[in-house]
Amino acid sequence: MYGFLPFPPPAKHARIWKLYLAGSFAIDLGLLLGLILYGGFSLVTVLDDLGQYRMAGRSENWAEVVGKLSSSGTLPEGKRLGVVANYSYTVDGQAYSGTRLVFSARRPAVETQAEADKLLEPFGRFVEENEYSGIFDGIVPRRDRSVAVFYDPAGPENSTLKREYFANPELGTLWPAVPISLFLATILIWSIRVWVRYIANKEYELAAKSRLPV
Repeated sequence: MYGFLPFPPPAKHARIWKLYLAGSFAIDLGLLLGLILYGGFSLVTVLDDLGQYRMAGRSENWAEVVGKLSSSGTLPEGKRLGVVANYSYTVDGQAYSGTRLVFSARRPAVETQAEADKLLEPFGRFVEENEYSGIFDGIVPRRDRSVAVFYDPAGPENSTLKREYFANPELGTLWPAVPISLFLATILIWSIRVWVRYIANKEYELAAKSRLPV
């Protein structure tokens, strides 16, 4: 596939093979950075979400305690609504606080208020009556309420209000990362192999007598 960067030049351009090599090196470096950044970010996101999925399954064996819900509702996050909850609970005389409503790699976010309300069941939109009540728009202040809190006996600070898994919406956009990463890796490896063979066999000398185009 000579003649196209990031590969060696065709025979008639063999005299400027070093320019092709420099250009190929720059492109290969860009491909490598793309693999590290895009592929690495995608891998971390998927693994983080997978960890939350597994933890949701393990939470079926977590202990339960009565806690205090101080607020639950939605906050704007761009074009989505972030679903939030704040609560406190006590285990063996030690006080803890938590914000996990469901198991998700990031704060769960939905597109409509109806979806948010469904996720907030059975708590509803709620905020404790205090000086911060106005932060949550459209939520009527009430007195604190009791809720069931599920916590990990091995680490009581790890808790949740619902033992459910909420998939990260970004996962749907990460599926192209697999074919794209494979394509970038293929071009990168192919380019390096061709250049190694080109230089090792001194192919540029075989076409040294060819003329450059006028």
